[in-house]
Amino acid sequence: KVYGSEVFDMVVDEGVQIHGGYGYISEYIVERAYRDSRINRIFEGTNEINRLLIPGTMLKNALKGRFPFSARLKEIQEEIADASKRPGKPEGPLADEIQAVDLMKRGVLLACNVGNEAHMMDIMEHKKGQTQMAMLDMADLIMETYACDSLVARCLQLLDEKGEEKSSVPLAMMRLYLSESLDMVRSVGRRLVSNASPEKKLEANLAVFSSYVPFLPYNTHDLQDLVGAHMADRERYTLD
Repeated sequence: KVYGSEVFDMVVDEGVQIHGGYGYISEYIVERAYRDSRINRIFEGTNEINRLLIPGTMLKNALKGRFPFSARLKEIQEEIADASKRPGKPEGPLADEIQAVDLMKRGVLLACNVGNEAHMMDIMEHKKGQTQMAMLDMADLIMETYACDSLVARCLQLLDEKGEEKSSVPLAMMRLYLSESLDMVRSVGRRLVSNASPEKKLEANLAVFSSYVPFLPYNTHDLQDLVGAHMADRERYTLD
């Protein structure tokens, strides 16, 4: 709900921007979409409140054995001690993207664990102040990782169904999103780790986290040109 409503807000805001002054005229559908989108971040729990529920729910499920938090952390600690145990690049399509998301999941889990260690009891009790600031960062990291994982999985499905040529636009859009998302995860994760780490562990925690958030050297200008040219040629927004 949080992620969907905020993406919707971003999309309609850009829609109004593209329409210019016409975006405010009621005859255009984007005007209604712009008005309607705002309530989604408020009803059924504000996005701020729902964000605070995400890390708390994860921690509660981990403590009840519903989520293998400790087991995954143990695997990551083994990878830190022996880099050869880190996930390698798989065979087949989107190998770079699959590996990047696998590494990002581990980095986010590490960052969330640093936050949990600093604020565990306060997270369970939803205490205010610095605990909530850490929880908001944790929620953003978790949502972004889920979105990237889902996006890569969907593109793999499209490749299987339609082939690479007919999937070129969705693949370009996926890579553009993944590029921005990795930057966001890197920034928010470093902030969380910096604020939650004990001074003696700060430098080591930052180094380990950063090693799990790769940089994918896409030519984003070419990708943007491809997507823009496709939409201009079709004279509408479509992936086909």
